[in-house]
Amino acid sequence: MYITGYDDDLHSSYIFKTYDAINVEHMDLAVVSADYLNAIWGADDNDIWAVGNNGLIYHYYGTGWELQPPIDNSSLDGIWGTSTDNLYIVGCNSTILHWNGVSLTKEEAPTQDICYRSVWGTGWNNIYIVGNSGTIIVHYNGTDWQNVIVSDTSEYFIDIVGRNATEMYISAEYSIFRFDGTNLSRYNIPTSGGDYEHIVLGPHSSDIYAVNWDGEVLYFDGAIWRSEMIGTAAVNDIGIRGNTGFLMGNKVMMKKDL
Repeated sequence: MYITGYDDDLHSSYIFKTYDAINVEHMDLAVVSADYLNAIWGADDNDIWAVGNNGLIYHYYGTGWELQPPIDNSSLDGIWGTSTDNLYIVGCNSTILHWNGVSLTKEEAPTQDICYRSVWGTGWNNIYIVGNSGTIIVHYNGTDWQNVIVSDTSEYFIDIVGRNATEMYISAEYSIFRFDGTNLSRYNIPTSGGDYEHIVLGPHSSDIYAVNWDGEVLYFDGAIWRSEMIGTAAVNDIGIRGNTGFLMGNKVMMKKDL
């Protein structure tokens, strides 16, 4: 598991590698950046990407992290792909970048001046992006990007994940939504703590987890949502390996059996 973050004392970003949340390896960056890293994704252990503010992009080739030439200075917040030669990076200013295994290119977004926050798909021709400034869901059909929903909610969308093309989940400012590719429905959750930064699927077929800045973990068992406070530290990410959840936040990393 790989973790990105920012050291306020050193004013630099970092990347950690861990298998158990106890033994942590600090990975050397070829060029240290003063910008925040926001997201990380890898096709395998020898091909990993990390993105952040001001167009910051690192690529790990199996032997070291290399700083990539920036496409622009937009904040980059989401990354997802299908293979080592097909991945997408999204961010503010309606930024959509595509890696084809050779180069990064910028693609045309259907709406300008949107801050895209997350990207996820089921394959190369079925990809979704969520963002704020209008709570837009954008879809790629293998040819071009199109707006499929401009939600009537005033909330902004933060993260998206799914099991298949008709079962997707979106975390938002105060809510959790289910999206079937056409219709958007809001779950009745036990709290409105807000800013559910990351949503993931659990180890079982119906499990869903979401975390927020208040130290709250939301859990869905397929029937009802439950809320659990795991501390006062802000939690902005969760990763799952087997039946173990790894919670990351403001200078804290925790391990929790699921």
